[in-house]
Amino acid sequence: MTKLRPELYVGREQTYAKHYVVKHYLEKLAYKVGASGATMNFIDGFAGPWQNKDETFNDTSPHIAVRVLRDARAGLRKRYGAELRVRAMFIERDNEKFDALASSFANVSDIEVLVRPGEFEANIAEAVTFGESGKRPFCFALIDPCGWKGFGLNAITPLLRIERCEVLINFMTNFVNEFIDDPRPQTAATFEDLFGSTDFRDRWAGLQGPARQAAIVATYCARVRERGGFAHVASAEVFNPLNDRVHYHLVYATRHDEGLRTFRAIERAALQEQEAMRAGAQGRRRQASAPGQVELFGAEALATPYIASLRSHYHGLARQEVMQFLASRRSVPFDELAVVGMQHPMTAEQDVRDFLKADAARHTLAFDGLTGKERTPQWRRGHGVRMV
Repeated sequence: MTKLRPELYVGREQTYAKHYVVKHYLEKLAYKVGASGATMNFIDGFAGPWQNKDETFNDTSPHIAVRVLRDARAGLRKRYGAELRVRAMFIERDNEKFDALASSFANVSDIEVLVRPGEFEANIAEAVTFGESGKRPFCFALIDPCGWKGFGLNAITPLLRIERCEVLINFMTNFVNEFIDDPRPQTAATFEDLFGSTDFRDRWAGLQGPARQAAIVATYCARVRERGGFAHVASAEVFNPLNDRVHYHLVYATRHDEGLRTFRAIERAALQEQEAMRAGAQGRRRQASAPGQVELFGAEALATPYIASLRSHYHGLARQEVMQFLASRRSVPFDELAVVGMQHPMTAEQDVRDFLKADAARHTLAFDGLTGKERTPQWRRGHGVRMV
């Protein structure tokens, strides 16, 4: 089984969080897609390799993806006798990095690997053809740039519109926050390219701080959802390892409720990983500033409550919306309520279940359709929730 090595991510802990999400989501997706003997097409539009510490690139997204898909293929064969065809397309514009990437896959023969030089936008037509090829193809596209340029919404729309496709975009929030309202024509034009229009800045006019940031990300998600015809476009926060701020958002697009559910569950697990990685990074910083000083408490005990406070904030928003949705109806399927709650960051199906369970204990709502030893509503079991 493919495992990430945290020691390779010291100094770039945010990359570990991103790779954790990519690895675990791709595992789940490959098993679901491959159970019927379909084709899994993975596309990485900014493949690198970037800042790798492993000489064989095992800490880079292309090699993580290939290892995960290999493992899934082997598991499907063993468990179900199903054959998953695996294909991967990697695009890289930097000549030196392209040569390193192509060389690292030169001897791969068990997976169809296509490595293309040049700009991502210039390769979109070929990427669409690649993503739609194979028996019952399913495409997963990773768009992971170093800034906000090179994946303009108009240019990538054909990729987003592949019928059987999901997309994960690294939205570089720290850079976007700083420059998105820059009035200089050349800079403004790059953001018009990113959002695919000129009429988006009014969405956060007058807002500041976290509210402004949230509005910017929500606007981009709405634009991606509209262009791709997705049912859900959700964002997950990846934090700066040393400071209490968001480093970037992972923007995930899917046409299926099940995809949203899986993404939020993985985000939930990734938050625990982030808390541990941030605590370690901050502990190393303290030790570097005071060499020889022994800390009485472990790094995790000294971590800031920043992530916990954000989680509480988002859960409050999710709970409020779920209760409003529930109050306007006689009885609501649990699945629908979970989907409403999961629109909010840091809110997984389990989180929605937990606060519904707490309200049921206070006798303000009740569950319908539970049988046997069931005490709380479950996904895809026909369970309902109603106010009392």
